Amino acid sequence: MKKVSLLLTTLVLLVTIAGCKGGKGGDTPTPPSPPNKTDPQEIQWNKDRTLEFVVVSNHSSKALFGTKKDYSDLSKWLSNKSSYSMAVLMNADASADGAAIAMALPVATKLFQCYNFTGYRAGVPTGNLVLNKEYFRDYANQPIGNSYLLSFNADLKATTVKQLNYNLNVGVITISDQETLTALGNQLSDYISGTKDLLLLGTISKGLISAFPKVAGYEFKEVSPAGSGNQVTFLFAKKSFMHRETTKLFDQSGVLGYSVKVEAGVKR
Repeated sequence: MKKVSLLLTTLVLLVTIAGCKGGKGGDTPTPPSPPNKTDPQEIQWNKDRTLEFVVVSNHSSKALFGTKKDYSDLSKWLSNKSSYSMAVLMNADASADGAAIAMALPVATKLFQCYNFTGYRAGVPTGNLVLNKEYFRDYANQPIGNSYLLSFNADLKATTVKQLNYNLNVGVITISDQETLTALGNQLSDYISGTKDLLLLGTISKGLISAFPKVAGYEFKEVSPAGSGNQVTFLFAKKSFMHRETTKLFDQSGVLGYSVKVEAGVKR
């Protein structure tokens, strides 16, 4: 009888110990999940498909430059830099020190130009100057709230020796107030519905970033260097266009020039 009792006690102890080894409640521990294969950091960068946008901005509502010498220096710098797809000068007044930079600078750099008018500053037209190595097609400035959206079709070349060509619908805009941002949200469907698509590069006030409209299949990304002013440069495009890096190129009296590299055709 004592032997039977001892045997039962031993069995109970073994069951209890086994339950403790299995964790709380005796459940089997869950193995860690495998890493997410669609993490952007894990997608190999194909530099043959990379577009480079040169952005020149002071990240504020002030005029980009105040003298024609500043623009002359910039035109020389752009002429010496050949490995980019497109350049955008944010907040560039249409005239500076008596010189119409929207006409003079493209001639000096041997680039085609298109001007995104956004308003007036002390009676002088202001906006964003876009410079490209190829023709602009179907370009239009459409009023959006208190600003304008420049849209156009252009061929942009990748920056490696293969120079792959991408025919894209591109937009440029400055968003300084909620009214303009709301109007953009209401009119986006005119540019990206159905078979239409748009790669939008622009400037937005920092306080409006969180309210930027969300669109399925598209991604909003800040692409300015860290520590910029009260405005940032952003990229809004299909997720297949992935921002890879931003590199500062120069700093001239608070005006920053930087390279924004975007890979096209990314599956994620």
